Amino acid sequence: MILAAFGIASFLFAGCGGQGEAWKVQTLDREGNINGHTLALALDAKDRPHIAYCDWNTYRLQYLQWDGNAWQREEVTHSGNAGTYVSLALDPAGRPRVAYFEWQQKALYFGSRGEEGWQLQRVDQSAYVGPYVDLALDAEGQPHCSYFDWTNYDLKYARRDRRGWQMETVDHDDHVGMFSSLVLDEAGQPIISYLDWTHQALKLAVKTAGEWHVSFVDQEGKVGMFSSLARGRDGTLSVAYQDMGRLDLKFAQQRPDGSWATETVASQGDVGRYASLALDSKGQPHISYFDFTKKQFKYCRREGQRWVFELIDMDGDVGAYSALALDSRDVPHVVYCEYQQHDLKYATLNRKPANKGGE
Repeated sequence: MILAAFGIASFLFAGCGGQGEAWKVQTLDREGNINGHTLALALDAKDRPHIAYCDWNTYRLQYLQWDGNAWQREEVTHSGNAGTYVSLALDPAGRPRVAYFEWQQKALYFGSRGEEGWQLQRVDQSAYVGPYVDLALDAEGQPHCSYFDWTNYDLKYARRDRRGWQMETVDHDDHVGMFSSLVLDEAGQPIISYLDWTHQALKLAVKTAGEWHVSFVDQEGKVGMFSSLARGRDGTLSVAYQDMGRLDLKFAQQRPDGSWATETVASQGDVGRYASLALDSKGQPHISYFDFTKKQFKYCRREGQRWVFELIDMDGDVGAYSALALDSRDVPHVVYCEYQQHDLKYATLNRKPANKGGE
């Protein structure tokens, strides 16, 4: 295991509204090292962040954790080209687990860290598989993955049980499965949101009684990129995503009858790229996203019937590949990339979210 203290530059950035409330922004890697299409973030029981990303110079998967005093970095993989797509989760004991795409082998891998370091397993190498991977752990700590089969343009799902890894094709309706986002229900059954590229629509796949049930969430216009799915404590499903036709940020929430209520959250310019969604303790949505027009990283949340917005970072071309998590106080934490310099950045609020103005 490689474990070393990692030097960090940090500063405070005032949120929009001019009231001086600050986001604490830290640059975790200034060496132009961020490579890939996703970053991964998880918070442990002490609200400490854990991050996974791909190093541009070595094309190896990296893992960062805040130990309460300093950032610690580990190299997860030592060969190949790993982590251009990566997802991170913590097991019930707080140990990190990663699922990632290995580019040279065109395969999906799973990694778990124990006392002796990282143990890596190849999950699926049946075709060009593993992009757009998302990882979730069930109550027993067993991994479940959704991912894209780029050879057959299918959505796939894998889970590990006592027999090993079990894989299946979820949806094979022409070109489907990019931007997959996975959650598990109270019984550990998978629910996946994803882009149907053929129909330019957002879809949902739910497994019940051993069968997959696929339906449309939104098929108005051209929608479904950057899908991010969350499940509330009451079981309510919500999705943040981009309308790639109008270049808007959208949000959908499932009604009790199973239908969906959709709304446009932000529409000024090209917004909604790299949307990441989390629900707070009251079930209210919080979303981080990249404003491509202004090259700014933004955050919004819904309060009652209205959305309130904050500017997280505007230092450079910032906001790509973002991931959002809420801590035990519902305070947002985000990880993201400075697009031109490929810097890895992390930010959190120094306060609970406050009311702000429009987008």
